[in-house]
Amino acid sequence: VMQICKSVMSFLNKVEESILKRQANITLSLILDDLRNIFHKVAANRRKELFAFYEFWRSLTLKLISSKSLPLRLFGWKQVGKLIDASSETKPPPRYFFVEGAGCSFVNGQYEYSGPVDEEGFARLCCEARYTLTVTDVLPTGEINRKTLTLFRCIKRKLWYLSKIDENQAWNDDDSDYYTHKANAKADPLPPSDDWTSCDSLFDPPPRLHRNGLMVPKGEEFNTIECQLAAWAIDNKIIDQILGTSVHREIVSRSKPLIKFLSSMREHDQKPAFPLETDSSMPAHHVHDEASIKSQPQGETSIKTRFQDETSIKSHESLDLSSSLTTTDLARAWKACTSKGSTATTS
Repeated sequence: VMQICKSVMSFLNKVEESILKRQANITLSLILDDLRNIFHKVAANRRKELFAFYEFWRSLTLKLISSKSLPLRLFGWKQVGKLIDASSETKPPPRYFFVEGAGCSFVNGQYEYSGPVDEEGFARLCCEARYTLTVTDVLPTGEINRKTLTLFRCIKRKLWYLSKIDENQAWNDDDSDYYTHKANAKADPLPPSDDWTSCDSLFDPPPRLHRNGLMVPKGEEFNTIECQLAAWAIDNKIIDQILGTSVHREIVSRSKPLIKFLSSMREHDQKPAFPLETDSSMPAHHVHDEASIKSQPQGETSIKTRFQDETSIKSHESLDLSSSLTTTDLARAWKACTSKGSTATTS
């Protein structure tokens, strides 16, 4: 199956525009959807193949949106939207969740990812994420009592839990549930931040959760499919194509998801890459200096600033994130696009 997929991808990469114009868009769309579904099913064990598929998808999309044929360009912009949605599904889960404000004080703290990882240290894609925190109590007898709290989702019950559970035999009498949250209709694979419910009024108030970091090896935080998509858009000057002389109102309309996506990626640049910790036992690189964020001009740094040091930047030169694209630029681009699109002809 994988060999057939790679052959199809190779053919589409080489096919000339004149041939693409003769194909029905729905046929090409179905092929791309099937390829995406196949690669996502094998993603847990074949991460490199998944990345290669997205590289192909971006390359084909660039060919489409750069076409002289308006129908192909419009189809290409539809693929941009699909790329954004699909790329977000591949984002690695957070490395940490911070629980704070819980009435049951020992539940508060830093929960670390404890789900399945591959041999390289990446969280396995398409797998359930769970997070654990080990707390220590000193009993009146002087004995030390350790218990592990778990943040997890029960798919059967459609609930998120903050609980003390028996890993070997779930839902037994020794389990203690402290807080729950109903899983939303879209089955978000990550725990929600707000609106948790206490399992007992004694545990009020319920907590608030904050996510931070990515479950990837150190130095790989920006080698994600989402970051590669942002780099692709910047390096190939996709925004310039929207604002070009041949601007079309339908293209302007379909470009909005890309501008929102790039804006959201810029906002992520302003966020700390490591957890906000004051515990002196944490490694130095886990301590975040809030003053450095406040002194940083808002909206004026490039995506490259998300790398933690020069070594990380050098190890990701293939992404070439040297271009700067700020949220202010994006706001101006969208305003200009809307202005041009409202006067553009449909010819």
